[in-house]
Amino acid sequence: MMYAQINVLNRIILLHNEQTGGLVPVDNLDVIQSPQNYQFADGDFNLDVAPSEYHSLDANGNWYLNNDVLQQAKEAIWLDIKQRRDSRLNSGFACASKWWHSDNESRIKYLGLLMLGANMPTTINWKTMDGSFVQMTPTLAGQLFNAAATFDTTTFTIAEQHKSAMQASSDPIHYDFSANWPLIFGE
Repeated sequence: MMYAQINVLNRIILLHNEQTGGLVPVDNLDVIQSPQNYQFADGDFNLDVAPSEYHSLDANGNWYLNNDVLQQAKEAIWLDIKQRRDSRLNSGFACASKWWHSDNESRIKYLGLLMLGANMPTTINWKTMDGSFVQMTPTLAGQLFNAAATFDTTTFTIAEQHKSAMQASSDPIHYDFSANWPLIFGE
């Protein structure tokens, strides 16, 4: 048997193993496991669950939408979306029927190749993400540059779309931002 200490708002503030003055006996396992979800009224424990995880109790014991909690959830999910975006930006992009590295070092090398233009040596064999080699040409370097720019723009756009949808959601912490990203190597 457990015993509950009840505050002036009829909420459980503490559970005890021993009976001391003023405590209410609790034999309901649900109340013991989730005391924050119950209110004590008329000699009984009544289920009074927050409407969402973004709600808090006010000074009168009533639930209200806590905008600080909601904003913290939105900020946390936006960080998750940005992390997904940044991870995908470094996970390869498709061009000319191959997958190409998209980490910063590779991107710098693509720019160098693009700058060489017609002066590019004809002996450059470039390793792709699947381990095969491709003869690098000025045309291919230009295609890589354009494909990387398109991939980046699309990835950033999708992240912003997810941010907008998450911000508008009534339940941002459970917003699913896994869809609509451009494909990356291995997908």
